[in-house]
Amino acid sequence: MEIKELGIRVTATPREPLNERLVDERDELACEALDEQFRRQRRELGVAQASRLWFEPVLDTWRTWIEDPRFDELDCEAQALCGLAVTVTDSLAMRDALIMMLIMGTDHGSGEEIMEFAVHPHTRASGDAMGRMLTEAFDDPQARPDCVRVERGIAALEQCAQVVPDQYCAQPLAMAAYACWWIGDARAMPMAMQAVAMDDDATLAGIVIAALLRDIHPAWLCMPKAPKEACTAGEAM
Repeated sequence: MEIKELGIRVTATPREPLNERLVDERDELACEALDEQFRRQRRELGVAQASRLWFEPVLDTWRTWIEDPRFDELDCEAQALCGLAVTVTDSLAMRDALIMMLIMGTDHGSGEEIMEFAVHPHTRASGDAMGRMLTEAFDDPQARPDCVRVERGIAALEQCAQVVPDQYCAQPLAMAAYACWWIGDARAMPMAMQAVAMDDDATLAGIVIAALLRDIHPAWLCMPKAPKEACTAGEAM
C-alpha cells in the first residue's frame, strides 16, 4: 500500500493468524449469505432504498453495543458480528458512518445525519454535515471523546475480527485501529498493521499508520492533562 499524499509505503508481510481465531464454517457461510443478500437487495431495490433498509438494523445494533454500560463483547451474537463485517466491507460509507457515531458521541450529529451519510454519502448536505462534525471533533481541543464508549466499540470490532473469515476481517480491524488512534490507545499501530496484512488495500489502516508515523493526533490528545483524565485502555466498560 502506498499513501501517496504522505510519501509513505506500507508493505504487508505474512504473519500468524489473529490469536484465538474463532472462525468456523457456520460463520463463513453466514457472511457469504449476508453478502449475497446485500448485493441482491441493491440490485432489486436500488442502492439508496436497499442501503437504508440494510443499514438501519446494523446501526441500531451498533448503537446498543456502544451505549450499553453492561456491554460484553462475548455476548455479541455471531450473526450480528457477521452482519457488521459484511456491511463495513461492502460499503465504506456505512463503515465511516459507524465510526462517526462511535467517536462523536451523543452530542454530535443526529441519527438521521448518520443514516443520510451512509445512504447518500456523495450529496452536498451529507458531505457538509460530516465535514463539520469531523472538523469540530478533530480540531477542538475541548472535544474530548467518551473513551468508555469508544472502548466498547473497539471491543466489539475486535470480537468481530476474531469470528469472521479473513476476507471480512480487514475493515473491522481498520475501524478498531482508527478508534484506538482517536483515543490515544497504543493498540492502534498493531491493529492497523494486522488490517494491512489481511488486505493491503485497507486504506483506512494505512491512514492510521501514516498518522502515527507523522505524530498526528486529534487536538484533544495534544492538550496537557492529568493522568486520570487520559483514556486508559482496558478500563472497565
